Amino acid sequence: DVSTERRHLVTKHKSDYRAWCKANNFESMLPEDTAEHRKEEKKKLAQSSLDNHVPSLCAQESSLALLTFLIQSQPIDAFQHPDFIWMIHMAAQVPDGQIFLPGQKATRRAILEWSNEHLVNLK
Repeated sequence: DVSTERRHLVTKHKSDYRAWCKANNFESMLPEDTAEHRKEEKKKLAQSSLDNHVPSLCAQESSLALLTFLIQSQPIDAFQHPDFIWMIHMAAQVPDGQIFLPGQKATRRAILEWSNEHLVNLK
């Protein structure tokens, strides 16, 4: 039985098993070690939280950013470029220096909505 073997290994041969694992570059499969590995993985996958409320761009500023993006034929991920973020921070003069910028999906959606709106207004 696997569980009996595992219990025997944990109680009688734990230090020898860990030494073997270290010598052979093998990840230990002891229950306490696997629990530790899962905790480490959860820490890596955990999303960080924001300390304070992050102000977002108002509709006019968002339109201006989108228009600038379209005029300059920039790639969609230009909003994540550090220089662009710095420029927006300086322009907005947000007291805590943080501002929310749209991701690629939101940017793409806004471009499509903007172009559809302008196509409808052409008629």
